[in-house]
Amino acid sequence: MYYVVIAMASTQLNVRTSATLINELDSLVNHGLFRNRTEAVNEGIRLVIRRYKAMKIAEKIVSEFQNVTSSLTYWVAVQSTSVYNTATETAGAI
Repeated sequence: MYYVVIAMASTQLNVRTSATLINELDSLVNHGLFRNRTEAVNEGIRLVIRRYKAMKIAEKIVSEFQNVTSSLTYWVAVQSTSVYNTATETAGAI
């Protein structure tokens, strides 16, 4: 079995954070969820980016849904008016 590893150039990022967060991060590493702090922090960054992108997609879906319902509401109002006018014209002709 062969594996292909794609290495990306890395850039160092210096971050200040609380001792509590560092302790939690180290706990994740010590429990074997991540190999090291860098891997854990990178996963956290990926999750934040993924959450932001998902939020933007959700906002677009809501916006499009509002546009559709607004158009549908207008269409129903126009149809209702047309039906009402036809009914009153028919009733007036009787």
